[in-house]
Amino acid sequence: MIASGRVWPMTTTRTLIGLASVVAVAFVAGGCGSDDAAGVTDASAVEATSWTLEEISGEAIPDGVEVTLEYDGERISGNGGCNQYSGGATFDDGTVTIDAELMSTMMACEDPAAAVEGQYLEALPRAAGFVVEDGELRLTDGDDEPLLTFGTTE
Repeated sequence: MIASGRVWPMTTTRTLIGLASVVAVAFVAGGCGSDDAAGVTDASAVEATSWTLEEISGEAIPDGVEVTLEYDGERISGNGGCNQYSGGATFDDGTVTIDAELMSTMMACEDPAAAVEGQYLEALPRAAGFVVEDGELRLTDGDDEPLLTFGTTE
């Protein structure tokens, strides 16, 4: 190969072409990797974070009602809007399983907190999938439809 009036040995040319190929592949692969924009489906993204419910099936939670969720690696717990609740749960590779029978205190409360809590506790065991993306935890049903959306608690 001749460049700038200089003759390059074939082994150098092959090395340069090979190096350029490796750099090109690394550049393209770097753009295809998993990042926050694609969402995280690992249980560690859910653990050690306090989550506050923002929506149930796309409907915003009324002002003044606070529903929380925490996951410790084996169980979920939090406040349903009025009562404390807890139960077994697993988050793994985008799939979530929450016990159908959650434990809950039995304090009476008024609407809208009572209505939100009822919807929330009914929806939790129906969750089948999850993703953490842009500071939100989204739980979806078996048809991948939005079920519960949480933001992080500051």
